[in-house]
Amino acid sequence: MSSPTTPDSAPATPATGARPDVPPRRATFRFPFWSLLYPLLVLLCVIPLATFGGWGWWLLYLLPVLTLVAVLFGGTRSDRAGISTRGLLGVRRMRWDELDRLEFPDGRWAQAVGTDGRRLRLIMVGPRDLPRLTAPAGGGAVLFGDEAEAALAGAQPVPGPDPEPTRDRTRAAGDTAVD
Repeated sequence: MSSPTTPDSAPATPATGARPDVPPRRATFRFPFWSLLYPLLVLLCVIPLATFGGWGWWLLYLLPVLTLVAVLFGGTRSDRAGISTRGLLGVRRMRWDELDRLEFPDGRWAQAVGTDGRRLRLIMVGPRDLPRLTAPAGGGAVLFGDEAEAALAGAQPVPGPDPEPTRDRTRAAGDTAVD
């Protein structure tokens, strides 16, 4: 049985039917499904305070609603035009030609830094998501330095003095250094 082909007669991947040489139109990063437990947890914490307090304490019921909105609508999307993030305060967008670099200041979510110094926190985009983030633009992420390579590989830099040039400077998390 032959694999499906596209109109250009390039072989397609059997699972998706997409050509491997054509970048995707967009990449979307959202909170995982289990994040819906956060509004429920906030509601359980707010109920005793709101019912025990006075007349103004009922405003605490807005916290679970805001948490639910943030989980349902928050996320990052990249397409051929640029990167956009959605959150409680609205949509923020940065075009690819305005992007200067991507940073991981806290090691959790990426920050896009514009050429004008503007920063855009990319919700749910981790170091391993960089190839998927930049794929709609048709390019890969170019990172420099040992910290950037270690972030992409999921490794940690080896502490201590610089080793010989032929040794690998990174090791996977949990590995022990053997000299």
